[in-house]
Amino acid sequence: MCNEYSGYSNYPTWAVKLWMDNDEALFDTANKIASEHRDSAYAVGKAIQEYLEEWQDIPENGMEADIWQWAWGQVDWREIGELLIEDLEPEDDEPEDDDDEETDT
Repeated sequence: MCNEYSGYSNYPTWAVKLWMDNDEALFDTANKIASEHRDSAYAVGKAIQEYLEEWQDIPENGMEADIWQWAWGQVDWREIGELLIEDLEPEDDEPEDDDDEETDT
């Protein structure tokens, strides 16, 4: 069974990223976290996961808790970290491509 969903590894990963992209405050926070940890998709994903867990009203028991924990455990945090890093602007110290640079011939 293929779990891919809309270009993501699965539905829970897609849903988390969708919410992150469509909430301005969350989008800004996620990009700030990605900028701080841009060398490690794992570190970005882990930091985003921890931030969201503090921010969410997580059910403690019952059916909602079981479903929430299952879905949350399916989120591919590294994938989210990779996507956030890909969307960052290059750092000032990174050389930019100068393909349009004129040369003397």
